[in-house]
Amino acid sequence: MSNTTDGQADIENVEIIVDVDNVSKSDTQTEADDEQPCPDGGWGWVACMGAFFIQFLMLGVQNAAGIIYTALVDEFQTPRGITAWVGSLATGMMFFLGPLTTSLCERYGCRIVGITGTMLCITGCFLSSFANSVPVLFFTYGIIWGAGTSMCYFPTIIVLSKYFKTRLSLVNGIVTSGSGLGTLSMGPLIQLLISSLGVSNAFRALAGLLTLLILCAATFRPVPPTYKAKTDDSQLKKKKKFFDWEIFKNKGYVLWCVCLSIFMLGYFVPFVHLVRHAEDLGVSPTKGSLLIGYLSTASTFGRLLFGKISDFQCLNKFHIYQFGFVVMATCSFFVTLVKDYTGFVVYSVVFGLFEGCYVVLIPVITRDIVGSQKMSYALGSMFTFMSFPMMVGPPIAGWIYDVTQDYTVAFYVCGVTALLPAFLMFLVPCLTPPRKGSPGSSRPATPKNPRDNSSSLAVVQTSSILVCSYHGPGLLNDRGTSFETPSYDIIKAWGLAEISSSPQAVQLPTLP
Repeated sequence: MSNTTDGQADIENVEIIVDVDNVSKSDTQTEADDEQPCPDGGWGWVACMGAFFIQFLMLGVQNAAGIIYTALVDEFQTPRGITAWVGSLATGMMFFLGPLTTSLCERYGCRIVGITGTMLCITGCFLSSFANSVPVLFFTYGIIWGAGTSMCYFPTIIVLSKYFKTRLSLVNGIVTSGSGLGTLSMGPLIQLLISSLGVSNAFRALAGLLTLLILCAATFRPVPPTYKAKTDDSQLKKKKKFFDWEIFKNKGYVLWCVCLSIFMLGYFVPFVHLVRHAEDLGVSPTKGSLLIGYLSTASTFGRLLFGKISDFQCLNKFHIYQFGFVVMATCSFFVTLVKDYTGFVVYSVVFGLFEGCYVVLIPVITRDIVGSQKMSYALGSMFTFMSFPMMVGPPIAGWIYDVTQDYTVAFYVCGVTALLPAFLMFLVPCLTPPRKGSPGSSRPATPKNPRDNSSSLAVVQTSSILVCSYHGPGLLNDRGTSFETPSYDIIKAWGLAEISSSPQAVQLPTLP
């Protein structure tokens, strides 16, 4: 290209050759996948129903651990403290394996992981039917079944975030209500199987029933990608990470995990100790056992209710969540004053209603904090942190009762563990960095070129070479002697445009 020496000159046609091999994917796809569009329907409703039935059957069996625990104590005549570890180990494995399960979902898809999980659940139940001692059940039920439930549970949450965005809270409410309905339905069924067939045959019957989960997991087909690069250049393809450690740089997410972990210290205490507390105050065992049923029913309704209302754009999900924490804390303080059965029923209904709010909004708020592309990793890590306080909370409450011979202090502790996260959550939005596509994260306006606003760039791709033809003034310096427009701006213009096999005009970003 010849130099011009007489003042300012204009270039009408300049061809620039850019080697695409040297362009990184980050230049051409600046986090385009972070907020990629979701179908918000279609096959997503089929996947939603599949996830519902998985939670109905799998969590229905998991939440019937008390019935299985009682049957195992009678069957093997072992100390209750040792036998209780069968169910506790299964629950702990379910959440502890969260990071592994979610990483597998991102790499291999929710369908493959979900089907593998159902096979492990079936295997765990079937092998448990041959167990002749409690230590054997530690492996067959605690480890194998527990790992299977983890690989079933997390895909039911992750697949919803792939198919839904604006209706995510609603479908989460529908799916998570399956666990509440499953608890109401599977508990009596398991009790009937044990009474009629015995423990061993009951495990075999459950294994047969769980085969239906394979069909449910098969509905988790991958969502067609909405962003497709026009080039097949292998160097532009970015290999997926097995785990994204970047989520821990998000201080809002770290505090979010701390809040939920604190709450989990007291979360399961009512499920374990409420019936015994009511019996200590003169409530009959038959009526006392119905309290968990009332709680589960209210929880199911709460998941549907808060799943729906939290989709309204005028409502702040964080404030709804904080309000739920405050109400549950108030309930925990209130139950220490209750002396009759009516009061326990009121407590169960109100606590269960807002427990449903707590469950249904966990994945929704997590997605708001970290984004849809990192949600799988974030959920897995978060549930791992939550698994430890969840396992030690009920034993701590039992230890407090052994010392004081009363549940008052234990329920006060539950109230504090619900109230503290409600206040800490005020800091979560402040510590969460803005993401592209979220409010406050838009790029600053590009200043206009004072010399010309009508410049355009024609883009043609041939093999691995990108040919850019510029038409318009302003590419020379003030002396008009050299071509100094940064090639980076040209590349970014290409990255923001869709490349085709024919020239295409796009607006140039600001040229110096």
